[in-house]
Amino acid sequence: MISNFVLTPNVFEDRNSKQNIISVMKDSIANPIFVVEYQGANWSKTILVEYISKFEQKYRDRFQVLLKNIKDQKKLIKQTNHNLPLNTSDDWMKVSEKALNSNLIDFVITDDELKDSYKSTLNENCESINDIIEEDTKWDVIKNKRSLTLTKTKSNLSPFFNSFMPYSSKLVIIDPYFEYITKYQNFLRLCSEIMGNRVNFPRNSCKIEIHTRYVNGNNYNLQTFLTSLKSQFDHSYTVYIWDDSKVDAHKFHDRFIMTESIGFSVSHSFDILDSSNQETTWSFLDRQTQSKHMNNYREEDPLFKLNNKIEV
Repeated sequence: MISNFVLTPNVFEDRNSKQNIISVMKDSIANPIFVVEYQGANWSKTILVEYISKFEQKYRDRFQVLLKNIKDQKKLIKQTNHNLPLNTSDDWMKVSEKALNSNLIDFVITDDELKDSYKSTLNENCESINDIIEEDTKWDVIKNKRSLTLTKTKSNLSPFFNSFMPYSSKLVIIDPYFEYITKYQNFLRLCSEIMGNRVNFPRNSCKIEIHTRYVNGNNYNLQTFLTSLKSQFDHSYTVYIWDDSKVDAHKFHDRFIMTESIGFSVSHSFDILDSSNQETTWSFLDRQTQSKHMNNYREEDPLFKLNNKIEV
């Protein structure tokens, strides 16, 4: 699953393919992928001053627009630089390697010169910009790592959730059959534990929303359970219970999980068991698809009719 990556500044050197870089950056805007900025070294300023300012005008204009969009969408993750100097491409690779080890990112894109020296330690988490082109090559393989099949156990789901939930402030769960039973307790407890819980940083209070239409005797204790989670993790919880749309084409059926930066459709229910061989496929959603589904649940103009709302 490629969700967060860093482009080291040296990929913008004149000898590297401009079209390859543009292709990668376009994808970074269309999807929730991040570059990394470190305290004491400004990533965007570095590439603008040292590299992009020297491009031909047609490339410079395009890159400046892409960089502005990255900034506007707050896709720069800021972290301390661990007292590492950041004067050369090699320095940036060392910092990127630390970001990989800290699970801040999961992929590094660098240039040909550095590729071989870091390939042995970073394995498949590092690639050269000039080996990434638009037609059916390595970048397509990377981009297509957008679905993951996992068994529904804590040991399998925890590493996956840790790849994006600690950096999120809001989690949206959409499941028409979300019940208050033990297996859903396990799922909510795991999400609550990971949300806003970044290594070496204070835990953030986050918002967790659940959208469902399932109402029966199993749901009556949901508020009590969420209150106990709030006392433990200090998140806020809101459950929206919707009635189906009368339009057959708009039945409340599919399951999704989304944060402000990444989203997935889920092939089976959000339950976690201590032992299970049932598999669930998590498929990446692009930003446009995320927005489409979220718009169905706007209180001011929803696709469905709001039946009840629980706030904790």
